[in-house]
Formats: sequence, structure tokens, C-alpha cells
Amino acid sequence: MATKKTKDQESTRRRRKWAVIREAWPMIRSRQLNSGNVTYQVDCRLQNANGVLEGKRLHFKTQDEARAEAERKAIERRNSGTEVLVLSSAQQKDAIRAFALLEDRGSNASLVEMVQGYLKHLAKIETPILVSDLVEKFKTYKAANPKRPLSQDSLDDIRDCLKVYVEGKGELQGWGTVMAHDISHKQVSEWLDTMPHTRTTKRKYRSHLNQLFEFAVKRGFVGDNPVRNVEEIAPNEPPKGKLTIPQSRKLLEHADPSIKVGVAIGLFAGLRPQSELCELKWEDVHCKKENLKDPSGKNRVSYGQIDVKASNGNTDRLVDIEENLYKWISQLRPEKAEGPVTKKYDRFNTLLLSAAKKAGIESWPYDGLRHTYCTMHFAAFRNEGITMANTGHRQVRTFRKHYRTPIPTKTAFEFWKIDPPEVGVTKKGKGSKAKTNPVKGRGKQPRSPIAKKKG
Repeated sequence: MATKKTKDQESTRRRRKWAVIREAWPMIRSRQLNSGNVTYQVDCRLQNANGVLEGKRLHFKTQDEARAEAERKAIERRNSGTEVLVLSSAQQKDAIRAFALLEDRGSNASLVEMVQGYLKHLAKIETPILVSDLVEKFKTYKAANPKRPLSQDSLDDIRDCLKVYVEGKGELQGWGTVMAHDISHKQVSEWLDTMPHTRTTKRKYRSHLNQLFEFAVKRGFVGDNPVRNVEEIAPNEPPKGKLTIPQSRKLLEHADPSIKVGVAIGLFAGLRPQSELCELKWEDVHCKKENLKDPSGKNRVSYGQIDVKASNGNTDRLVDIEENLYKWISQLRPEKAEGPVTKKYDRFNTLLLSAAKKAGIESWPYDGLRHTYCTMHFAAFRNEGITMANTGHRQVRTFRKHYRTPIPTKTAFEFWKIDPPEVGVTKKGKGSKAKTNPVKGRGKQPRSPIAKKKG
């Protein structure tokens, strides 16, 4: 049988109420504990802007300790109020604007935390510098960099792009008078967005600015590169395409004489149009037919190689000359083969597009000459390593993405049989005789009839 509970056991614990000893802030309260001792509480909480109490409540064993702490907290609060009065009206307005900026960003950070972060940022900056002065130092570095010397065209391109960034152009703002460490990624992004250019041009500007601020970081002019956080810009170049065999024949037929050999080298050697083909010198075209033996002892016919130079003047790679290209070069090579092989890029491109129009090619494929070579060379010889060695590709993934288009072997073989027309040879007609080429070694000579054997 259950025993009857006593009155004390049945009663729940009742929380004793606090007795207020001091009403002024911070308020002091006292309460007797179940043990019989008395505890004293100093309530240091204050209401924030949302009406929520923030702060701590401190507990002490004696009333004297509680009163001493309350006085100390009250003095601290009075002093903080007088410290604000020491600030000028402009400083107080700045503080209000700073809090408004933090509130707009949804940040709960204090002004002290923000200032500490800014001081850390300044600590990374060894030498503050204007953007205009930074650009001048960067151009000097690029022009004299021995590790990676650039061509004059590349240096001019960097100079022109950064000049627009410093001085502005049209509606574009210039940033030359701004301190380099004050440039933010948002400013760079907005500046690129306002450019009235294609994505490809914007991509080029972003690349130059990224190099500029990477240089600034390494030299201690800025703490961070703001361009790193600017979204990459995808180029809007058209898809790569190749020419058909009839189009290739007609293009060579209608090409201006000043660029015809350049078009042939582009089609049958795959040099990059701007940086390689239009910078090629006759001294680097070693066109010579030789009978050689490979390491296995097999006979092999070599038609020479093209020495493709890098921007620093050193050999980048050697491109094999195929038989049909050997015939084109032999026929079109001038007697005094010196200097540039073809026109500079702008003029070459203008004449090339004109020839394409005459040949009935309505839409010129992007990088058409080089893409045609890469596709047809791999389709005919079926060797990625040899094709990539000729084209200068370093990544198999890039090569396979753009140039491994399925082409019938028969079609590829026909491409490498595109020979130049015979010079000085006309079709035999009634009362006409075949004319031979007066220049030795140029074009095919007409065959003489085979004499019948006696007996």
C-alpha cells in the first residue's frame, strides 16, 4: 500500500521573486535561495533598436560587491556617451552612413571589425600607387621581360587596351587617377559590361587587366587581384569549319598572286594565320627534295620543312612539307627568295576574304585554312602525334575536340593531290604544239613519247 506523501513532497518548487534594491541602470536585485543564502544580481542588459534586451546579468554573493560592479558599469556607460560627443559632426555622420551600408549588405559586423579588416588589407600594400603609374611600370616590365619576350604587335595590343582603361574612351570611364588598391571587382565587372564590343574583345581586355593586377600583387602595390572575382567571358567566335576540296581548289585559283603561296602554306602546312604565317620569312622555308632512309632502313622521300619561329625568334617547331605543297612553293617561290613570304595579316585577311568571295565561299569558316589542314592531315595519315607535332598543339583534348572530324580516307587522299596548274602547258589542239616551261624546275615538264623497243 502506497504511503501518503507529505505536504512538502507534494508541493512543487516555488521560485522566489526578486527584490529590487536599485532601480537605476544597471538594476540590482536580490533573492533568497533554497539554501537560505541570498544572491545579488546586476542586470547590465540594454534594449537594441529592435526592442530586444542585449547584455549580461551578473551575480554576486554580497550586496557591496553588486553595488561596486553596478557603479563601475554606470561610469563606463557615461564615459561612452561623452566619447561620442568628442567626435565631430562629420565623423558622427560617417558613422551613421557606415552603419547604413552594413545594414544594406545584411551584415552584423561592428565598425571596429570592419576597420580591423581594412587595416589588414592595407598591411598587404607595401607601396600605394595610382593606376596610371602602375600601367607604366607594367608596360616597362612586359617590354623588358627576358623570360618571355613579346612581339611588337603583342606589346602594342597591351598598350592600346590599358590606355583605354587609364584614359577612358567615349562613355567608358578612365581609372588612371584612382589608387590601384581601391579598385574593386565590381568596378572592373561594370566597366567591362559597359564596353560596346563583342565578348571576344571584352575577353581580351579582361585578360590584360588580370595580368596587370597580378603584377601589382607580386610587386606589393595591391593586396588582392580584383579581376580574379570577375566572371570569365566566353568568346563569341563562330564554330571552326573546314573547306571542301572544290572550295580549296577555287580559293587557290582566285587568290591574289601576292598571297597565293601564303594560302597554299596555310592550307597544306597549317600555320596560324596571324602569328606564324604572316610573320614567316623565306629564309625559314627549307623546300628541298631528298631521298632519305628512316631508322628502320626504309627509303623515304623528304620535301623539306618549314621552320616556325616563336615570338622570341627561337624555333618553335618544324613543319613537314608534303609533296603537293613542295610543288606549290617550287612554282611560286621568287627568284630572290628573301623577306616575308606573304602580306601582313590585315592585308592578307582582306585579300583572302576577297578570294573566298570570288570562289563562291559565302561564309568564311573561322580559322578555315588551319582547320582544313588539321582535319585533312589526320584523316589521311591517321597519326595524332605527327599532326599535333606539325600544328603545335600541346593538348590532345583540344585537338580531338576541334579536328577529329570523320572524313573518308579517299576524300583526304584527294585533298593532298591538289597540285598547282602546270605553267606554260596548254592542251594540244589542231595545229598547236605543247609549250614547255622556260624556267627550269618550275612546274611539270611535258612527257616525251616513249620510244618503242626494237625487235
